[in-house]
Amino acid sequence: MGFFTAKDGSVYRRWVNIIPSALISGGGQFLSGRKRVGLFWFLAIICLGVIQIFLYISPLIKNLAVFNFFSAFIAIVWIIMLIESCRTPIPRFTVKTWVVYVIIAIAIQVVPALTIRQFFFRPFSMPTGSMEPTLMGNKRTPHGVENTGDHIIVSKMVYWFHEPQRGDIVVFSTTGIQYFGIAPGFLWVKRIVGIPGDTVSIHAPDVLINGKILDDPPIFKEIASGSSGYSGYTNVQLLATDEDKIVLGKDEYLVFGDNSQNSLDGRYFGAIKRSNIIGKVVLIYWPFERKGRPE
Repeated sequence: MGFFTAKDGSVYRRWVNIIPSALISGGGQFLSGRKRVGLFWFLAIICLGVIQIFLYISPLIKNLAVFNFFSAFIAIVWIIMLIESCRTPIPRFTVKTWVVYVIIAIAIQVVPALTIRQFFFRPFSMPTGSMEPTLMGNKRTPHGVENTGDHIIVSKMVYWFHEPQRGDIVVFSTTGIQYFGIAPGFLWVKRIVGIPGDTVSIHAPDVLINGKILDDPPIFKEIASGSSGYSGYTNVQLLATDEDKIVLGKDEYLVFGDNSQNSLDGRYFGAIKRSNIIGKVVLIYWPFERKGRPE
């Protein structure tokens, strides 16, 4: 144990402080009796991390080098914190105390992440091209290399304050959808076209809501026009002709893919329930050159 403890065995060698500090920022300072300093480092690293996240998602940051520079700055601050933690030795603890400390360190890392994922925000990736060009799916190059699709953030809490709106891009569960080839429990991404009480039909390339061409929000007009890589809406399955209609009841929504010619959506399986909707897509966070809020 001489490698870890000082000669009298009552305290650890100062370099050992790096271990608790690496697990919890400021931990080495706190355990050595410098509680205020430890708390300062803990809050400082958290604040820098929060700034890093907001810096990344900010639409003002268009250059990845700026984000990388700030990330490097945080790494330097973290290293300084580790070195500074070695100023005062930590009293020797029992194995039980170290186990408790490690458990606390894991909880500090995992519990907030799981809480955010469960109740507030959740990351997803786009596997298919059903929402292109709004959201890009996986692509295989001519050389066989697979490029992953857009990585997106879905807000769960946005619908705490209001119901899903027409035009929202949402993630929803396929549970309860009755259509051949659709397995329950998967999560899909589509755009809301119809909301409760609507009667929806397609007069290609337009969507009609209650007999009127859908052009609000403007993205629907852009999709129907065939501009910017869109191809307009097509008649298939439940909406195979201009006369076919889907009438939405209470708590029912109709979702279409923006890439109408390559999308298995509400034209095939009909309405989805409000309870199926997980949240709204609020951000493309990767690849960086596509970072931003999808329309």
